[in-house]
Amino acid sequence: KKKGRWLFLKKSLRKSRKLGNEQEDNQKYERIYRKADDYMYTAQPYLCEDFSLTDLAEVIYTIKTYLSRSINSRAHKSFPLYMNGFRIEHAIALMDDNPHLTVKEVAKKSGFSSTVSFNDAFKKGKGMTPGTYLKKRREEKH
Repeated sequence: KKKGRWLFLKKSLRKSRKLGNEQEDNQKYERIYRKADDYMYTAQPYLCEDFSLTDLAEVIYTIKTYLSRSINSRAHKSFPLYMNGFRIEHAIALMDDNPHLTVKEVAKKSGFSSTVSFNDAFKKGKGMTPGTYLKKRREEKH
């Protein structure tokens, strides 16, 4: 009986530590995500087409594994999709303010490496191509 009780206590202790670690991890990932998000909004590094997960991890003083996990768990998307979200919002603001720009110019100014990747990301995110969006904006201005 003594041995059985000891095993029960040992398992309970392990479970308690695991729950404590999960709470600490959640808090850690929340802090990392907030730092990353703040940096993305203030410094706008997404405008540089080759800005990477490693780059972001370095500037917010964490490791890329933790950063990736925090983005996955908080934003519910991968790092490339997270980056594209910022780029698309920037592109929309550009097109709203400058409907005379071409799709190629907007893609470049928004941090996309190509017009094709811009078209794909925009269509996935907004349900229409940037060309269609621009056309609608131009029609609204006239």
